[in-house]
Amino acid sequence: MLIANAWLTFMTSPAGVSEKGAVISVWQAVHNFTWMPINVHRIIANVAFGGSIAGAYAAVKFLQAKTDEERAHYDWMGYIGNFVAISAFLPLPFAGYWLAKEIYAYSQTLGLTMMGGAFSWLFIIQAVLIGNLFLGANYYLWLGMGRVPGAGQFQKYIKYLLIVVALCFMVWATPRSIIATVSELRAMGGARTPRSASWA
Repeated sequence: MLIANAWLTFMTSPAGVSEKGAVISVWQAVHNFTWMPINVHRIIANVAFGGSIAGAYAAVKFLQAKTDEERAHYDWMGYIGNFVAISAFLPLPFAGYWLAKEIYAYSQTLGLTMMGGAFSWLFIIQAVLIGNLFLGANYYLWLGMGRVPGAGQFQKYIKYLLIVVALCFMVWATPRSIIATVSELRAMGGARTPRSASWA
């Protein structure tokens, strides 16, 4: 994974080469601006992905279960898989912001294009998907707490957690730019709407 990340990040933020493209330093080419942030981001994401896959497998097996013992087993497996996924998802945005910081350090134009220009619609869609994922996963954890002995005392705090998640989701998903084609953007004079520009 680290080698594949070196190829990817060299294309994003090349280093260790001359102006004519000759390799000056292989280590600098590998250890470029975005290599270590993407390594950390992908390692955390792989843990979250593994927990999600375990939870999805448990959900399918739960639906196919014939006995109460099987259902209880796969329900517990899904709860643990979901817990692992959410635990890894929580630090993931911080790794993502570190990656964004390094992208901006390498090229502000690249950062602006990705997060506020032609590709900003990807960030809006990402915000909606991740927000829904957090809400659904926390709701599932809340339901599962009723089946865990001794966890009932903590159930009353989940509603406050869901409110915080929903508020963060609304702030993050508030579009500062709109999803539009290139011709529509040119006709409007830019991706930022007048209302969003007034907030800035």
